[in-house]
Amino acid sequence: MLRTFRRLPRAGIAAAGLAAMILLSGCELWHRANPDERREANFVAAYNYNLQGAYDDAVAAYNRAIEANPNNAAAHWDLGFLYQDKFHDYVLSIYHFRRCQQIKKRRHEKEADDPTIENAIRQGQIQLAIQFASAFGQQQSQTQLDDLKRRNAELEATIKELKLRLAAAQSPESSIPSGSDPVPTATPSLPARVAPSNPAPAPARSSGTSTPQKETPVRSNTTSRSAPVPSPVHTHVVRSGDTMATIARKYGVTTAQLQSANRNVDPRKLKPGQSLTIPDRH
Repeated sequence: MLRTFRRLPRAGIAAAGLAAMILLSGCELWHRANPDERREANFVAAYNYNLQGAYDDAVAAYNRAIEANPNNAAAHWDLGFLYQDKFHDYVLSIYHFRRCQQIKKRRHEKEADDPTIENAIRQGQIQLAIQFASAFGQQQSQTQLDDLKRRNAELEATIKELKLRLAAAQSPESSIPSGSDPVPTATPSLPARVAPSNPAPAPARSSGTSTPQKETPVRSNTTSRSAPVPSPVHTHVVRSGDTMATIARKYGVTTAQLQSANRNVDPRKLKPGQSLTIPDRH
């Protein structure tokens, strides 16, 4: 047997060594690939890089093998597994698996219908779908998180505004802005005293003896009781920040009395410059 091996030409020895190396490595596609494709120098280099774990160099060498022979189905097959298992680039892996299948169908090779190729393509499609679903879910989660942050900011602004309004409504000084004069209140005016229309005539003087005369009561048009004095009317000019509660507290009346005296005024829509009638204290 040794003599027979020595009689082989050098080219045959190289081919036998390459075949032994591939068989020992357990390559599953050796029986499916064209032997000429695997003898190509770039393919051999790529295969060695793959065994050594230099996957980037292996991809570059496989691509050079495809450039030298675009119909190198074995190179497409190995590239499909490299992109699927090592780089997780399932788009390129599916592309190279399909190219391998197309080349074998064009050659009318029986391996073109091998379910191994279809299973490899289906596996790449499943992994690609998982990647897409994961990326889409992360994008949706980020969109929902941004929407929740926006709504939270709007609620905080609303709460802050309501707190300011509540503080202004509860503060008695809020109705009088700083630096402004208080609104003058009307002082009650007393009516003038009415003189009698028919004054009593003076008694006549006569010489001599005088007889006492009977005094007649003097009648006047005015009644014995004086007319009731009308109560003065107070008004308040609404200023910025005034509410019914603050105005009522300022004049010592209740909010209900103030609203009853101003039935045509909407207490929720007070406007600066608007006049309100202030009722009497009871």
